[in-house]
Amino acid sequence: MTRQKENYEAKKLDLLEFSHLLYETGKRLELAIEKALRLMGYNVETLRIGDLEIDHVIVGPSGIRMIGESEGKDNSAIDVTKFRQLESNIGEDLEREEITEPAKGVLFGNGFRLTPPL
Repeated sequence: MTRQKENYEAKKLDLLEFSHLLYETGKRLELAIEKALRLMGYNVETLRIGDLEIDHVIVGPSGIRMIGESEGKDNSAIDVTKFRQLESNIGEDLEREEITEPAKGVLFGNGFRLTPPL
């Protein structure tokens, strides 16, 4: 019975990580996004090359390559600087020798993460 309870608790904690999509910021939000995307069949990696930092390099089941940025704000809209950062990352990524076409941009965010869902 103890083993069964431990398995249940582990599954419960695993599922609770998806609530980070709504309520977290920073690394916890990034990890929840990656977990959700993988569950849907996407390949997701973080890219760090010198000064270039990309939260999510995503390749979908169809082969489309995307670059994602994530942002969780307490009670305000996602700042326009996140859009600029995403655009900049797409451009810097395209400058890499092995990249031949620009990735699609995806902004993951919740500008009102502390507001209860309706």
